[in-house]
Amino acid sequence: VFFVGAGISVSAGYPIWGTATKQALDIAASLGLSTGATAYCQEKLDKAAYYELFEILRSELTQPAYYNLAAKVFGGTNVASDIHRRLVRIPSRGIITTNFDECLLSACVLERGGPPISDLPYAMASDHFFVVKPHGSIQAPQSMVLSTSDWKKVIDNDVFKDFLAQIIGTGQLVFWATA
Repeated sequence: VFFVGAGISVSAGYPIWGTATKQALDIAASLGLSTGATAYCQEKLDKAAYYELFEILRSELTQPAYYNLAAKVFGGTNVASDIHRRLVRIPSRGIITTNFDECLLSACVLERGGPPISDLPYAMASDHFFVVKPHGSIQAPQSMVLSTSDWKKVIDNDVFKDFLAQIIGTGQLVFWATA
């Protein structure tokens, strides 16, 4: 099982956290984020406190504006890059990703002839290829782990913790790093 993050989708044109967070702050400022909140967000950005910055945006913007901002920053073409396509061709049980984009899904359709299993309990019980996204998906912005309070979703997800323990316990986990 591969565990991959944002670096894998840079090749498909997606931003890494620093760039994405700067874009989010710029969009929020253009939407009328107060001068004080903008300055406070800039302090968080300068300290690379990205989740804290998104927490401020969550509290300062309306819910529709916040999710629209997330879609603008993290949305994209979802076109699989060569890296995505090569990764899904490697014989493996599946992939866990912190990415919000759907590039791995696109790669599975192209390389494996159909979408992967994405439901976590089903992936645990099945021997079919899966792509699990514990940090959410751009297809459901409310599922995305962007802010400090969103981390509670991951911390409290007992099914994911059990799944991860199962994979680690059997020595199946491989971390994939790209830059």
